[in-house]
Amino acid sequence: MINSTIYTCPICGSNQLEIVKEEIICPQCESHYPKINDIPIFVENTFSYINDTYISLECHIKNIREYIESNQKMFPFQNGRISTLNKIVDSYTQNLVLYEQMSESIKKYVNINYILQSDLNRYKNDPLIGKELLYVVRDWGYSNESEDEISSIYSMIEKLIKKFSILDSILFIGCGTGRFACEASQIVKKVYCSDLSYRMIYLLDGILNNKSFNIHEINDSNVYSIDDVIRNFTVKASNLSSTVKNINYFISDVRQLPIEDESLNTVASVYFIDVMNIENYIQEISRVLKTNGVFINIGPIGYPYSNFVHKILPTEIKQIFKKNNFEIVFEEFLECTYMHSNIKLSKTIHKNWIFVARKKTENQVSINIDSVLSINTSVFIETKVEINNHGSSVFEHNLITKNGSVYEHSDLIIEILKQINGKISIKQIIEVLSENFELEFEADYLLSVIGKLIKDKTLELVQ
Repeated sequence: MINSTIYTCPICGSNQLEIVKEEIICPQCESHYPKINDIPIFVENTFSYINDTYISLECHIKNIREYIESNQKMFPFQNGRISTLNKIVDSYTQNLVLYEQMSESIKKYVNINYILQSDLNRYKNDPLIGKELLYVVRDWGYSNESEDEISSIYSMIEKLIKKFSILDSILFIGCGTGRFACEASQIVKKVYCSDLSYRMIYLLDGILNNKSFNIHEINDSNVYSIDDVIRNFTVKASNLSSTVKNINYFISDVRQLPIEDESLNTVASVYFIDVMNIENYIQEISRVLKTNGVFINIGPIGYPYSNFVHKILPTEIKQIFKKNNFEIVFEEFLECTYMHSNIKLSKTIHKNWIFVARKKTENQVSINIDSVLSINTSVFIETKVEINNHGSSVFEHNLITKNGSVYEHSDLIIEILKQINGKISIKQIIEVLSENFELEFEADYLLSVIGKLIKDKTLELVQ
């Protein structure tokens, strides 16, 4: 059993998880979560996640090599610049060592057939310098300008935690390479770090295990002189105290956190709220927060995606929190530089939106097998079909609510939803279904799922 954490199965919610060799197994729903380099990967489809991560790393390596080769073809025409250009080539090549190490760390978990059937061109347009390099240099490179930026943000985080929360537990969503979480570990008893990026968590894992990484900052433009084109950093944790042992980090989707219900005092979002529509995961934030727990946000509202329909304004975000039983107890703006380097000829300044939302006390909903329900809002059913030489067959039905919550292998729940009409009880519905299906289920688990659907306003209790 995993006794020292509050980890739960992100699919069924069970906290009776078992560690078997390099896996975490949930006996209740039989889900398997691998541990790579002792990093738990709590995602819905670990098979696809690991293989896609490997493909993205290999494609990145391939893209960099092709980029170098295409530039080297033009070297004969660059009189007087060969020395500088060779420095850039060397720096890209040295940075590739890190990506090769990442790729090698998951290689043995990869399925060759999946790789062969995948579209290897989908990562063709990924950035040549990944965000993980930018963040790890900012977080752990200790340049004066980076420390100023980190100090501005973290001093605000610490102030808000001390003012509005309890120094017992905090989760950083989209934690990146973890500097803010490490700083918070000095004052908070238990710190949890979640990110969906293997690259980010790989670097955080190395930092917390006293490894160092040699990173070359490549400035092929926007600097004044040849001396500024390349800066070398040895990124590592400096003077980390023993309190970092209270940090638990894992890979997960913010929409399916492996955290027990109502177990956290604080959830912190630093430069994350504009990465994904808050409507997709606010119910999950509410689920893991204790009553009177707080959500702390710091960051711009820049939105990297193109569709304007998903670019929700701060006033709209505040309304979403209020509709989900939160009250906004603090709000202001903080200007500071973003990823600034003193050798650059320009800099980005963000006007960061800061707010604290407190989870209010809810009226408790009591449900049992005799409860009568009605459907409050429509749901969606995802059907997964396997196609092979023998034809096709359906192997999985998943229930997806309007707010983005996913319930895997939900055949029974789906059939129950089809019968709900606001007049008959859960018990009566099961009796009807038993006439046509051989049902196998645990009543407590069934009521737990229905309770979650009521909580996220998909279902409504009639009586």
